Amino acid sequence: MKVIADIGTNPNLIKIDVSDILLHHFLKHYDDMGVTEFILHGNDEVINAIKSSYENRYNIKFIYINSETFYEYKNRDWRMYNALKDAGKLNDYEHPPAIPNTCPLWIIQNDLKKQHITDNELCFILDLDEFVDLSTTELKLIQDSDIQFCKGILRDRVGESNGKLITLNKQMNIFEQLNQTVDITRGLANRAAGKVIITRGHLEHCFGHHGLYNRADLSKKRWPDVLNVNHCKYFKQNIEGGLGPHGRKEQAYFNNNYDKR
Repeated sequence: MKVIADIGTNPNLIKIDVSDILLHHFLKHYDDMGVTEFILHGNDEVINAIKSSYENRYNIKFIYINSETFYEYKNRDWRMYNALKDAGKLNDYEHPPAIPNTCPLWIIQNDLKKQHITDNELCFILDLDEFVDLSTTELKLIQDSDIQFCKGILRDRVGESNGKLITLNKQMNIFEQLNQTVDITRGLANRAAGKVIITRGHLEHCFGHHGLYNRADLSKKRWPDVLNVNHCKYFKQNIEGGLGPHGRKEQAYFNNNYDKR
């Protein structure tokens, strides 16, 4: 199975150190699971800084999305929204309101799926901090099935030592470092924690890959189990780098509760 993942595409949220350390763990996790190819999209600055560390160790396609192209996708998001609205079809699609903070990664990833995944092929669509809890055997069972998509639920993970957030490193297993499960996404932030993490190539997912873009596709056959997705987001480098416009509540929480020095 292949993976499509964002390694730092939004030019306003570039954190090369965080992308590098998460990518180290991400590639190992999914390579051990049996993933055969990684399709990784990112800003030129991010890819150029880290690709040499990984391109000879894994089967990776790096997809450059420069700043100009990223903002073209944002304009496309506006056009898609307005076209659905004018046609009276907004209720048929899971399209978020086209607002300034909307990030068009979901549109980019749907395009990449059309370019690199065949219609009947299953693939992962993931963020770099999402580690699905699956064995090699379980992944093969999914691949050998006739399902159309799999759902997952985020399980937030954090690591702390002596009242401080841990500094994530490449040497130790990521789950040993982020060894506590917390409820930040659904609890504190009150955001959706459900994800569509595996789909056939012909299906499009929506904003944040929280669902399928065409609501009618949700009636298609899905894997019966909701998979656990370890959400490895809360560590010192990431918090200090800022969590972006959708992470204000988490940012305030960690700023108030941890000595990050």
